[in-house]
Amino acid sequence: MKNVLFVKYNRTRKVEYQISTCIYEEDGKTYVVKKALNDKANAHIQSLQEKSDQIGKVMNQVKVLLPRIEDNCAYYDFIDGETIEDLLLSDIDNKEDLFGKIKEVQERIFDFYSDSLEEFQVSNRFKEIFGEAK
Repeated sequence: MKNVLFVKYNRTRKVEYQISTCIYEEDGKTYVVKKALNDKANAHIQSLQEKSDQIGKVMNQVKVLLPRIEDNCAYYDFIDGETIEDLLLSDIDNKEDLFGKIKEVQERIFDFYSDSLEEFQVSNRFKEIFGEAK
């Protein structure tokens, strides 16, 4: 029997990016499913595997999960572990240690393979997704 552990609906994004994220537990296995909330968002779901693969190729210290796309849904393995929030909250009362951990996290997240870096330029696609830069 499939048990629903978590559900989030994101209807505040542009229509073509509105998705739900559900975490299920079934037969002892936990997994995540991302699904379009409307027909216009199906293309976004279909693009998640390629986007995840592209991001994974530039990240030096972060492993990017690749989804399995099936029936207009993106399926991910569920990773059980300590979140960045939990890591930082453990030192919330010690400013020096907290800032040190924040710096470590930033260095890990923003550690890209140098041959994949280029100067950022606002493109028409960027404007479509995020709007005009202010």
